Amino acid sequence: MANNQNTRIKTSHSNWRFSCRWVVFLSIIALVFTLLPLIFAKNLATHELFGWPTAFLIVAFGLPLLYLLIIAFYAWVMDFRERTK
Repeated sequence: MANNQNTRIKTSHSNWRFSCRWVVFLSIIALVFTLLPLIFAKNLATHELFGWPTAFLIVAFGLPLLYLLIIAFYAWVMDFRERTK
């Protein structure tokens, strides 16, 4: 009985560590893609796409889609991990 409980605790600890590392990794990706248009805003402002500055289009339309993709990917990976355990 105690061995089974120890196994569950180790598995839970392993899942928690994996989840924390995954959140940090995805947060870094989100941060990088959030800051890149800001860093290159001056260069991107000279180009237009559909009559709008490229930096505006990236920030207004691209980043929310990227955030949704990150959330969906996180949910998919965590679901897959839970199903395989």
